[in-house]
Amino acid sequence: MKTYESIVEQAKKQIAERNHNYDVDEAFGKGEEENISILSDVFATFSHWSTVYYEDHELNDLKQYKVPESIINFYRSFEPKELDYLGDGIRLLDLKGILEENSSLSPGAYLIKHGLLVFATTIGGSVVCMDLNSVNNGEPGIIYADYTWFSFNDSERKLEFTFIHEDISDDTVWFDKNLIKFLPRISATFHEFLDHLSMNPDWNLEQYEE
Repeated sequence: MKTYESIVEQAKKQIAERNHNYDVDEAFGKGEEENISILSDVFATFSHWSTVYYEDHELNDLKQYKVPESIINFYRSFEPKELDYLGDGIRLLDLKGILEENSSLSPGAYLIKHGLLVFATTIGGSVVCMDLNSVNNGEPGIIYADYTWFSFNDSERKLEFTFIHEDISDDTVWFDKNLIKFLPRISATFHEFLDHLSMNPDWNLEQYEE
């Protein structure tokens, strides 16, 4: 299996081949320890910062979720910094970007309650999430979530899910963990996702919209 270091070098090569004026040495860097807690304690982070879930009990389920140490160590050593997009319009977020996306922006700020942690976005505004409900070989599976599939019903304090699938009886339902299985799963692990992204400059995640 490739090391994270070799994956990062491949990502830099992809960026350099597309943009000769880009300083790839600025693309990744060491994460500041004060920001690592964004990942190391997701309950403390998002129960404090969420602009969607502000009632005391709404994020209690986050207490059961842990971002694996191997991924935390990736951000310690290779946090995306001045990083150009990879693939066909996919941008890896830095730690502060992860905080903002999962606390304030749609759909990440809605999905965090269900153990889906956004760590990358597409040009079209959709997101890539770690599924902290599903851990394979010590790493979460990776799913795609289109921003048009979700809207928050503030009066009900629930997330509406609009997704056409033969096994979903209604066009609009309340989203919960049982419906995560219907979201497109694009990689078995975080490591696999980064490896594929670094090697494929034409990978367009918005193909999963349909």
